[in-house]
Amino acid sequence: MAHKPPKPSSATDFVVIAFAGITSILLIGAIFFLIFAPVVAANWILAAAIVGSVLLIFGVLRLVKYVMDLCHEYYGTGRIERTRNEMMVGLSGVWICSTIPRIAAYFMGTNYHLFIYTLTVSLLTCFMFHFLFNYRFNQWCKLNYDNGMVSELVLIPFHIVLLGFLVSINVDLGVTKKQETALFLGQLVMTVLPFISSWELSVVFKKGLIWQGHKRVINNSVDQLTSLLIPSFSILLALLSMVFIGFSTSTVSNYSPTVDWTTVGITVGACLLVVIVLGLFKVLIVFINEKLKKRTYDLVLTETMIGFSGIAIFAFLPRIVVFVVGCDVPIYLSSVIISIFTVLTFYRLFISPNQHLWRLDFSKNCNLILIIVGIHIIILVAAIRFAITYENPKDIEVIIWTQSVFSFLCLACVIDLAVVLKGGLVMINEGNGDVEMGPMKVKKEKKEKPTGNHSRPECKICILLFNPSTVIPRMLKECGHTVCGGCADKLIGKQQLNQIVCPFCQVATVVGEEEIDEGVFHRSESDGRVELGEIDELEDTTQRSAKKNGKKKTSGEAIRTRYCQDSIANVVDLTAERDEMNISTDISSDSDVSVELNRIDEIEGTQLMT
Repeated sequence: MAHKPPKPSSATDFVVIAFAGITSILLIGAIFFLIFAPVVAANWILAAAIVGSVLLIFGVLRLVKYVMDLCHEYYGTGRIERTRNEMMVGLSGVWICSTIPRIAAYFMGTNYHLFIYTLTVSLLTCFMFHFLFNYRFNQWCKLNYDNGMVSELVLIPFHIVLLGFLVSINVDLGVTKKQETALFLGQLVMTVLPFISSWELSVVFKKGLIWQGHKRVINNSVDQLTSLLIPSFSILLALLSMVFIGFSTSTVSNYSPTVDWTTVGITVGACLLVVIVLGLFKVLIVFINEKLKKRTYDLVLTETMIGFSGIAIFAFLPRIVVFVVGCDVPIYLSSVIISIFTVLTFYRLFISPNQHLWRLDFSKNCNLILIIVGIHIIILVAAIRFAITYENPKDIEVIIWTQSVFSFLCLACVIDLAVVLKGGLVMINEGNGDVEMGPMKVKKEKKEKPTGNHSRPECKICILLFNPSTVIPRMLKECGHTVCGGCADKLIGKQQLNQIVCPFCQVATVVGEEEIDEGVFHRSESDGRVELGEIDELEDTTQRSAKKNGKKKTSGEAIRTRYCQDSIANVVDLTAERDEMNISTDISSDSDVSVELNRIDEIEGTQLMT
């Protein structure tokens, strides 16, 4: 049920609506131009291509939305998780579609019809992504911008660097001054929407989506450094993939030579091979830990070490390859795409699944972190100094850009790996506090095997196993149901009647004043007549005897009604008290009710004693 009608409630909402308004005005102007200007076949073909493409894309996106709704219904996905999945798709689509024109401009030359087609279809697709997947999320949820601001701030220098890189390409294209100015202004305007959508995508990715009406929780703690850079490098992978596809499909490339399809096939095959190998390796690690019956901490530690080690290796790989290939665009792009894809795969398989179970304690490793930072600064300065010795200016530019960008990821993952190796991995105890896990062995409690045809009986109210000392079985005389002595005493005190009504079958047992001290229950072990293993048989015999003698439901309707009313009153009162004491109210059966009542009685008794 919606809390309020949809309205702009996020930065992407405002920006998309603004871009939609501008695009609508331009489209209206284009329509008037087609109607009143001289007929040109190319213009009408362009208009038909735009309309057909938009309708086709809308149908595909509507089908995707329908399939997502079916999957959510089938798997019973909750509202906030459903909204999160839809916003991940929507914001990703907005970001990708708003970035395509920025990259495509460098592969179209002076083909203005193709550029207008790409720009118009991309923007309209961007709007469709937003209004299909994002627009109404504020009926149920809102974005918590205050949570995890550190990771989102990393996106600011990333987009600034990207804008600077694209502007530097404008200078090398050899275009006129007006074209260069138009490209610069276009890049500047089109930076806004990708930046805002990637920011909110990072917020959603970091679980910053909360229910309407809930207070925003500010949590600026850094659990690990690598996770701060993963969204940025995901964006970088998408950008480089667009450039790679543009080079492979375009015959007009003013900046670099085209990429042949053999290189494209090798790149795609290598990425698929990475997924298969790492996926099987992940399955093998989990299988070995299950067979060896390792603790959760051991599995998390192993996967974390593997993940950060793999990320560190493939983050350094492009920094080494670039010295060999230089500005050889096909090989360079292929190596960088494979490296970033492998980094993201390592993170997704080995870091992300268990990320909610642990964090890294950086406070105890400050000196180590400073040493690692110093070493990486020396490596970066040495790499740039070595790059200056190259004769080709483009080689120097590519080497410096590569060293600068990938140095951040190398530094972050090496620090995380070093902290893990130094014992800085801290397990989170289900959100109730941090538990530092050391190399200690925990002895597992041996489960007792059932003897004969019966397993060890238990009290059906408190679910505790019967034993001769503390949890003594006591049997109702009239119906044969067995409970422990503690629950029996609580039933006598709760009902306060001259008849005790069995909580399972509602059969009443008459109680006299003199019987209360002795108990209205048979002591199943007081005289050694009944063993624990015979309780189930004795229950069956007593219950059959009660049915045969017609004693089932012997209590009158008035007593039963009074019992139900008293029980309801007790539950209502206890529920109110339980809410004040923040006690869980998840009750699914009569036995759960009894367990909750026992817990409340213990708390009340403790409060009275104090």
